[in-house]
Amino acid sequence: MPLNDHEREVLAEIERQFYEQDPELAHAVATSTPRPERPWQVRVAAVGFILGLGVMVIGFSQSTAVGLLGFLVMVASGGFLAERFTKRFRQLDSRLATRVESVKQRMRRER
Repeated sequence: MPLNDHEREVLAEIERQFYEQDPELAHAVATSTPRPERPWQVRVAAVGFILGLGVMVIGFSQSTAVGLLGFLVMVASGGFLAERFTKRFRQLDSRLATRVESVKQRMRRER
């Protein structure tokens, strides 16, 4: 759903104030992408998840212990991936939320 004219004006004002008040953060947000610090760890965890899934599916038909081991590898790898991505997005979200809230409060005072 497109923004109406008033919403576009408010958004433009928030953006303008954001760039004026903290150009360093604005530049960091504009140029950054939410990526983990160590991409090789994420790749290893993703491969571990896939291998764990395969061992679990194939292993349960052969042996319960092998299937359980595959399940544990899959859960550990998935947990690592979830923790890594959640931490990274939470950091970016908290910085942006703080900045947007301060701009909203300032706009309310100016009215």
